[in-house]
Amino acid sequence: MSQKVLKKSIVLLIALFLVSCNMNVTNKYKYKELPKTIKEQISKFEESYSDSKENPAFLANLGDLYKKAYELSNNKIFRKKALNAYQEFSKLAPNHFQVFAVIYNLKAESAVDGDIDFSSLKSYYAAHPQLKNTTIPGPSFYQSYALIKERSSDKNRILKLLKQSLKENPKALGPYSLLILQHLDNKRFLLAEAILKQAKKKFPDSNRLRGLQANITYDKINAQDCVISDKNLLKKGIVNFKELLKDNPNNLDARLSLARLYRALGLYQLSLAEYNRAIELDDGLSAKAGKVQALIFLDRMDDATALISEIGKTHPNYRANFADWLSVGGRWDESLKLFVLGFERIKGVIDFYDVQWYAFATLMLNDKETAQKAMEEKLGFIKMNKWESTLSKFFLDKISKEKLLEKATNSCRLTEAFYSIAMFEWQQGNIASALDYFSKIKAEKVFPYVEYAAAKYHIKTIELQK
Repeated sequence: MSQKVLKKSIVLLIALFLVSCNMNVTNKYKYKELPKTIKEQISKFEESYSDSKENPAFLANLGDLYKKAYELSNNKIFRKKALNAYQEFSKLAPNHFQVFAVIYNLKAESAVDGDIDFSSLKSYYAAHPQLKNTTIPGPSFYQSYALIKERSSDKNRILKLLKQSLKENPKALGPYSLLILQHLDNKRFLLAEAILKQAKKKFPDSNRLRGLQANITYDKINAQDCVISDKNLLKKGIVNFKELLKDNPNNLDARLSLARLYRALGLYQLSLAEYNRAIELDDGLSAKAGKVQALIFLDRMDDATALISEIGKTHPNYRANFADWLSVGGRWDESLKLFVLGFERIKGVIDFYDVQWYAFATLMLNDKETAQKAMEEKLGFIKMNKWESTLSKFFLDKISKEKLLEKATNSCRLTEAFYSIAMFEWQQGNIASALDYFSKIKAEKVFPYVEYAAAKYHIKTIELQK
């Protein structure tokens, strides 16, 4: 669980970017019902088609109506009809540049979906050189996105197409943006920053580039061995996202990212404020889940559990995502029930840290042997990296605590190692030793980790019991 503090999907970033390019990236096969008024308008136009098909104004209006129907319904049939209507209009009014651009965009989406060949898109682009005077990307850009959408492993071809698209239309921002995202996906941060620098010279006032600057910083933070390794990088990320929010205060993704960065620096009150603002923008689960965590870091466990209960009323299965956070406050029984609920719901696709915290809850309610058995039963469902394997081996008495600490090469790993040792010491009645290891966790100051919040709670609990 600890390693997922700042994770964000590159596929999501690409999708958000393409939406900003006015490209329809939704699932076209999930059709939506058209409003009755649009259906009636389409029927009237289609009834008049045979008498009006030589009328340019009629064809333009018909194309606009089909295009609107496509955007509302995601039904590709309407896209095809819109394309046909606009092409018929273009034959009658061959110098109407705005329609060239609309036809090209519809062809581009069709090519990305595999409904027409990219050779058709390239031919149209070559036949209409006026398109190069716009900010619309050339065909290589859309061909690269088609490969990304298919999750192609041919990254070199994707990069080659994107570089080619920079030459096709130097005025288009899209190829620069997608090339930066691809370099980020490949963890080539220096290349991403070099392309960003070039793009900023051409598009100095681009809000999209400010967003990409923020994402580069964010991904560099995630690529570190430990999320708090470079506090200056965290601070730079905060500056980047605050600048982005000045341009667009309603940018939910930026708001959530800023909240996570504040948490990484231990600025929990500021983190909570950003989650509250995010909830005002979108009353969704991501913002509410973040708020639960911020409340727990602020020692407001009762408020956090109340919010978990509120979320459970509308999303009963989602409560399982808070199982480890309930352990933070020593609510082992509630935590264990939610873990069981989560394991039943996801049918074996689980994370190592879920297994570990499930084992911790079992340990505190039972004994070491029962907890070890619980962990072993779940480990067969997951793949572990080397560090996770080391943590599991310690829990199962396969390596000593000295060996565990030897493998803990940074503050993040030390925090996790100290917590595992402290939990065993506490369960076995070695209170002084447990307090010592919980105190070491506080000293490491890995502010965004659940272990940090838990250590503070557990120290208070133990001291109250003295």
